[in-house]
Amino acid sequence: MRYLSFLTSFALVISAAGCDIDVKSVRTGEIIPADLEGVWQGSWQSQQASLSGTLTLQLQEWQNNAVVSVATDNPCVEPHDYDLSLSAGKIELRDHGEIVFAAQFGPNRTLTGTYVCHQDSGQWAAQWTEALPPIVDLSGTWFGSVSTAGSPAQALSIELLQSVRHGTIVLDGLLRLPELSGAQVLLTGRAVFRKDGFDVLLATFPSSNPSLVLTGFGSTEPLRVDIGVISVLASQPPLPFTQGVWQVDWQER
Repeated sequence: MRYLSFLTSFALVISAAGCDIDVKSVRTGEIIPADLEGVWQGSWQSQQASLSGTLTLQLQEWQNNAVVSVATDNPCVEPHDYDLSLSAGKIELRDHGEIVFAAQFGPNRTLTGTYVCHQDSGQWAAQWTEALPPIVDLSGTWFGSVSTAGSPAQALSIELLQSVRHGTIVLDGLLRLPELSGAQVLLTGRAVFRKDGFDVLLATFPSSNPSLVLTGFGSTEPLRVDIGVISVLASQPPLPFTQGVWQVDWQER
C-alpha cells in the first residue's frame, strides 16, 4: 500500500450516544487519502482487565471535506472534544494533546496500535472491510406532492443545500406547502447514503411554527425521494393534517 505524505488534523466531538464524531476543523494537507477511505472494522482488548469490545471507523471525502464516523464501546472514548490526526503511516486520537488511540497503517489495509487513558489501556486493531457508497450532491430544487388522509394530493417543493459540518453530511433547506399560504419553512437535517440510494431526515428549527419532521427514502437514478413521511409536531394555527406521505423529484441546481 502506498502512503501519501500529509498531515491532517481534525478537532472532534464524540457524543455519548453512538460515539458520533463532529469534525470542527481541518488544518492542512490532504483530507482523506484514497487508501483510507471506506469502512474499518476492528476490536480492542484491555491489558488491565478482562474487557474487550468493538470499533468501527468510517472515512470518506466529499468536495475536499472529511466525512467521519466512529462507533466504539471503549472506556477511553468519552463524550468531549478530541483531535483526530492522520499522518503518513499513522493515525492518532488525542485528548487535549494526550494520545488516547494510536495505530500504524500496515499491509493489506490494516491498523494495529494501542490505547491508553486514566481508566484503561490496551491494544486495538482494525481491518478495511468495504468501500462506502458514493456521496451524491442533493443540493437543488425538488418538486413533488404530499398526500394526507381524506384530501387530494397537494404540491410540495423543497430547496436543499448540501454541505459537510462536523464530519457529517448536512442538508439545509426551504419547504413550501399550500397549507402555509406561500410561507417558506426553514429545514435542517442529514443524509445517509446507501448502496441503493439514500435516507434523509429533515426538521424545522426549535421553536419554529409549524414544527415539522420529514423522513424519506430516496434513489439516485433518477434522483428522487421515492416515499417519505411528514409529521406535524405542533402548529398555530393548526394545519389540516398531522401526518402525510410525500415524494419529490430533483429538478435543478
